[in-house]
Amino acid sequence: NKRWRATVAPGRRKWPLAFILALPVLRYNGCRVFIVSETEINMSQLQISLTFVWESVLLRENVEYLFPLAVSPFMRSRYKEPAVFKWEIYMKNPGDKKLVYIGEAPELCPKRLYGYLNPGPTQVANKKINSEFKDYLKDNLKIKLDICRIQDLAFGGTMLDTKALADKHFRRLVVESMIIDHEKRGYTVADL
Repeated sequence: NKRWRATVAPGRRKWPLAFILALPVLRYNGCRVFIVSETEINMSQLQISLTFVWESVLLRENVEYLFPLAVSPFMRSRYKEPAVFKWEIYMKNPGDKKLVYIGEAPELCPKRLYGYLNPGPTQVANKKINSEFKDYLKDNLKIKLDICRIQDLAFGGTMLDTKALADKHFRRLVVESMIIDHEKRGYTVADL
């Protein structure tokens, strides 16, 4: 769907949303004359809707987990699932330092959590996080763990259930959304 036209361009001009190839060919009354080739672009729109709540990871019933506590049997049974999670570093109350680490895992507990607590010799990223977390603890900061509980996830008009988190691409979509949300609220989001 190409079309050609001649355009006189005396100054700046806003072009229509199209792919434009312009070649100056001559001058006319002090203006450059272009021959323009436009290829129309078909625009698509993809709507994404996400309703969620952050829930504290519990060590046991009514007791929040804090790094570096060991993984409990309660945690092994309750959080052995694909997850989007965040570590929040704070002094007295969550949010007072505005520092979080946001990530995803095909299995939060015990696999991913164990990797942060006891990184192996080849787990460079986990060793880095473990070291940074230990430095926060030396500064008398606390580190809590939250899990993102998704209420509704609509992708392109299709409602997805929470089983969609088994797909790493959907988990990463949620992670990127959470990073943007936290940055908009003034948080520093550190790398996991």
